[in-house]
Amino acid sequence: MALRNCPRCGNRFSSRLTACPDCGLNPETTDLEKLKKTALRAFRVRIYHLKMASYVALTLIMAGFIWYYFKSDQFMFSAGNGPWVIMGAGVFAYVVIRALMLQCKLQYRKKWR
Repeated sequence: MALRNCPRCGNRFSSRLTACPDCGLNPETTDLEKLKKTALRAFRVRIYHLKMASYVALTLIMAGFIWYYFKSDQFMFSAGNGPWVIMGAGVFAYVVIRALMLQCKLQYRKKWR
């Protein structure tokens, strides 16, 4: 009895089984190229959504900066904590989103390349 890897989910299962117990894929009747194209499409959609979220984070940073600029009378006075909180939340969200994008890219490369 040998173990084989599922091309879709990566789970190892017995060669005596006809389909993967996790995802139900039958590796003998599945077209590997079609799986790769489906995975690439899902990867591109995920990256697209993460990019859109990063644009929202950048908008938060810019909104906080503009708020600080006008509230501080063109950087002459302190503007309070509000703009700093908005800018900090934007920077934190941007860094987290970029880390998620990197993780997504590494997972795709590890599985399909």
